[in-house]
Amino acid sequence: TKTPNFKRTKLACYTAYFTMSSVFCIPPLLFVTLRETYGISYTLLGTLVLVNFVTQLGVDLVFTFFSKHFNTQKIVRVMPLITSLGLTVYALIPTFFPQIAYAGLVLGTVIFSLSAGLSEALLSPTIAAIPSDNPQRDMSLLHSLYAFGVLTMVVIGTLFLKLFGAENWMLLMLFLALLPVISAVLFAISPMPD
Repeated sequence: TKTPNFKRTKLACYTAYFTMSSVFCIPPLLFVTLRETYGISYTLLGTLVLVNFVTQLGVDLVFTFFSKHFNTQKIVRVMPLITSLGLTVYALIPTFFPQIAYAGLVLGTVIFSLSAGLSEALLSPTIAAIPSDNPQRDMSLLHSLYAFGVLTMVVIGTLFLKLFGAENWMLLMLFLALLPVISAVLFAISPMPD
């Protein structure tokens, strides 16, 4: 039997991990904008970071103890779309329903944090399961892409807000919501390791 080619699978994992960094670094860049636009206190905005952390930790714990009860391959394939949904909710609910802006931010945060927790729990094992001549290099590349993603997202976010104005923050979020779709397409057309 022919061994499947996992190059696209690796690329999908790498792009998913890279775009996951937007989940962590873009919302804090928007705190001043969200405070000025919607009158949300810094305490409540800071609570979004706690919501992000607790959601991810909860997902990590569930998958640590109950991973055998889930279809990991399907979850990995859907995970980027969950990120995209969370970023879209984060952008659109406050924009179209400013009276419940904070609720929209919380809901979006929970959704994309769920996906981030899944990424942390499932992408490393997926890369580790792919046959490789140099598995340490593959794993190092995966984890370094998170740091490169944070740097890239901070630069893109800062430049976008300077060039297009903080009042257009939701367009930045919608752009970032498109990026995980690339990973989802790659996962859809790629073989998955056992």
